[in-house]
Amino acid sequence: MLIGLSVSSCIRDIANGLVNENEVAYIIGGTKFRDDDEFEDACVDHYAKLYWRDNASMAVGIAARLWSEGRIMQPRLLDQPMLVVTGGTWLECKQVYLPASSDDPTRFPKFFNSTMRKEIT
Repeated sequence: MLIGLSVSSCIRDIANGLVNENEVAYIIGGTKFRDDDEFEDACVDHYAKLYWRDNASMAVGIAARLWSEGRIMQPRLLDQPMLVVTGGTWLECKQVYLPASSDDPTRFPKFFNSTMRKEIT
């Protein structure tokens, strides 16, 4: 299983075919979207134009799917610090404990036997 550490970079990797969406447990972003409208506006007006322009419509679709499935986590909504991504954008985990309720905004996965995956090129 993979844990993404950047919404913009990880969605781009999936849209460009570098990462299989089915292998992604979660993406933990530095974002702070409060609702579906904020998320959609940011995807279409910002991310698609700045980060995903090579595959914008595909990337927006992937982002919308991961968002609706509760697979984009936002620690900043809980006043937690933003992650600083320096060693790569993907964390590869042998096992991920997924909390039961996708409706609970405080739920975060626990990672077991994790290692940083090298930057995908």
